[in-house]
Amino acid sequence: MRYIKGVYIFLFLIFVTLNGYTYKITNVDRSVKLNALHLYLTPVSQDSISITYRFIVNYYGDKSETKEIVVSIPENSGHFEFLEGVNKQDVKITDSEMVIKTTLKSGENNIVIRMLKLLDLPHFNYKLRLNYYSENIYIVTPPEGISVKGENLYEGKVIKVQNSKIKYYYYPKLYPNMEVSFFVSLQKEASTSKIANSYHPKFHSAAHIRFWRQSPFRGINPHLFLMIIVTLPIFLIVYVTYTKRKRASMEDEDFKELLMKLNMRKQSLLEEIVKLDREFENGQLDEKTYRNMRNKAKERLAQIKMKMEKLKI
Repeated sequence: MRYIKGVYIFLFLIFVTLNGYTYKITNVDRSVKLNALHLYLTPVSQDSISITYRFIVNYYGDKSETKEIVVSIPENSGHFEFLEGVNKQDVKITDSEMVIKTTLKSGENNIVIRMLKLLDLPHFNYKLRLNYYSENIYIVTPPEGISVKGENLYEGKVIKVQNSKIKYYYYPKLYPNMEVSFFVSLQKEASTSKIANSYHPKFHSAAHIRFWRQSPFRGINPHLFLMIIVTLPIFLIVYVTYTKRKRASMEDEDFKELLMKLNMRKQSLLEEIVKLDREFENGQLDEKTYRNMRNKAKERLAQIKMKMEKLKI
C-alpha cells in the first residue's frame, strides 16, 4: 500500500511539472495561425542589415477582431517602417520584441514591417519567438555576402524571382512561445575564419530536433523530459527494492518474536505438567482431576510444538 501511494505521489509531481511547461503552448488563442513568416535579411553596409518581417496570418473567426501578435526582434534595431497591414501607433516596440496590435479579418491577412539592425560585429545570433503557431518560416537573403545557420534549418538553393536572384532557408513549424536561434553572418575576407568558427552545431541532428518539435511533448524542455524518463524507472526500482528489504526485515523480526513467545509458552506448560505430577504425588489432587488437567496441558503442548516445527521449516 505504501508502495502504491509513493508511485502516485511521484507521478503527480511529474504531472504538475509537465503541466507547468506545457501550459505556455496550450494556453494560446487557436483562432489565429501564421501560415508563413518571411524574414528578408539584406546587408546595407558593413555595420548594418535590413530585416523585413512579412506575416501571412490566417484568422478563423467569423467577424473581424483585434489581436496582438508578439514577435522577438534583434537588439539594436531601429528605423522601423510599417509597410502593410498595421500602423505605427498600433505597434509597441521594446529592446527585444514587437507587440503588433492589428485588426484581423476572416481569412488571410498580411503584415509587413521593416527595420534596420546596427552591427558591432559582422555576425549575430538571431533569436526568434512568436506567441502564435507558425506553419512555415522562410528566411530570404541575397545569394552572396550573407549566410544563415541554425539547428533544423534547411538551406535552399539560389533561385531567380522577378529578374533577381535570392537564396532562401526554411524552418518548419514554430510553436507558440518556443524560441529558435539562428546565426547570421556577413561574409568578409578579413573575418571569414572567425565567423565560421563562431557557429558550433550541437550534438542533435536536424531529424532528431524535427521529431521532437512535432511530438506532443514539444513544449517541455527536452533535457528535463529525458531526466524524468530516466529517473522514473530508477526511482521505482530503488523504491521497490527498499520496500521488499524493509518488509523482509520486519517479517524476520516478527518471526523471531513469535518463536520466542511459543518457546516461553512451551516452558510454561512443561512446568505446569511437572507441578501437576508433584501435587498428585503429595495427595493434593484426586486421580480424575489430575488426569483431566494433565491431558489438557499435554494437548496444548503438542499444538505448540507443531507450530514451532512449522516455523522452523
